[in-house]
Amino acid sequence: MNEIVRSKRARNIGIVILAAGASTRMGTAKQLLKIEGTSLIRRAAEHALDSLCGPIVVVLGANAEQIAPELNGLALETTVNHDWEIGISSSIHAGLNRLLAIHPEIEGVILFLADQPNVTGTSLRKLATAHLQSGSALVAAAYSGQIGTPALFLRCYFDELLQTKGQGGAKQVLERHAKRVLSIDLPEAVIDLDTPQNLADFVNRKNILDNHAAATISRNE
Repeated sequence: MNEIVRSKRARNIGIVILAAGASTRMGTAKQLLKIEGTSLIRRAAEHALDSLCGPIVVVLGANAEQIAPELNGLALETTVNHDWEIGISSSIHAGLNRLLAIHPEIEGVILFLADQPNVTGTSLRKLATAHLQSGSALVAAAYSGQIGTPALFLRCYFDELLQTKGQGGAKQVLERHAKRVLSIDLPEAVIDLDTPQNLADFVNRKNILDNHAAATISRNE
C-alpha cells in the first residue's frame, strides 16, 4: 500500500485539515486539547504528514494566534479563515484556494477534520490508495451507516467544493453524487470531539483499551 501512495501521482493529492471553529460546545479551544501529550491540532497534522500525501494545508480561524504555534516545525502550510463564523464551507474554500495557490497542478484533495483523533496516516493512505487503485474521483470514509470525512475529491469536484455554503460543507457534494462515491470502511472516523462528554468518553475508552493491552502483554510474558 505505501509504495502505491509514494508514487508521483499520490503526491499530487493534497490534504486540507479543517480546524477553524471556535469550539463553543467544548467550552475551550479543542485544537489545543492534549492527547498523550500532543495537542489535537498537532496530532492531526502529524497524521496527515504520515499519510505520504501532500502538500498539506491547515485552516485556522478562531483563536488562530494561540493555535498556530502548535504547528511550528512541521512541513505544511497554514491559512487563516477570517470568515470562520459563516460555517465550515468557508474553511473548505480557504483551504482549497491556498492549496491551489501553492500547487496549481494539484490533482485532488483529502478533507480532514482536526477533531477526529482516531484518524491516522494509515486511514488517510487508505483513501488515496482506493482512488489510485479504482480511479474513483470521490472516495469517502464509511462509518455508522453513513459516509463523511475524511474524504477525497479529485479536481473535477473543486468548483463544487468552492460553491458549498454554510455548515453543509463537503457532505453537500458527497450527497449530491452519492452513487459515484467509493466508500471505504473507516470506523475510526466516527469519533469526533465536540463536547466535554465526547472527550471524557474518548479518554475513558482509550484508558480501557490501553489497560487491556497492558494486561495482555503481561499475560504473555
